[in-house]
Amino acid sequence: MKKMIAVAFLAAVNVALSSASAQTTVKANIPFNFRVGSTPMSAGDYTVKATESGFVWIDKLDGSAHAVALAITNSDIAAPPAKLLFNRYGSQYFLRKTLKANGEDQATFGQSKLEKNVRAEEASIQAEGKALIALK
Repeated sequence: MKKMIAVAFLAAVNVALSSASAQTTVKANIPFNFRVGSTPMSAGDYTVKATESGFVWIDKLDGSAHAVALAITNSDIAAPPAKLLFNRYGSQYFLRKTLKANGEDQATFGQSKLEKNVRAEEASIQAEGKALIALK
C-alpha cells in the first residue's frame, strides 16, 4: 500500500484585510520560500488579491516578486481568505489553497508540472530508504 508522502502544511501566516470590493486584497506574512505553480517566491510580506473571475495575484510588498494563478473557486471568492494552505515536499512549499475564516475551502490551485515532479521525486527518495522484509 502506498503512503501519501506529501504533507499538506497549513502555514501560520498573518492575514489582514486591506479592502473589501469586487476584488479582495489581504496582506500575508509568509515565513518560508514557496512557489505559486512553478514561480519561486521568497519569504516575506505579500498582498494576495482575488477576483470573482478566479484569478489570484500574489505580490511581494517590496515589489521583487509577482505571480498570478487561476484558481478553482469552491465558495465565495469575494470574501477575504483567512489562511493559505501549502503542500510541502521535503523543504519545498507550493501554494495549494486559500481557506475562509471558518476553515472551508475558498480557492484551490492546480498542481504544476514542477510540483508533480517534485512530489514523485520525494516519493522515490522515501521508498529508497525503506527495506522490505518477507517472513514465512
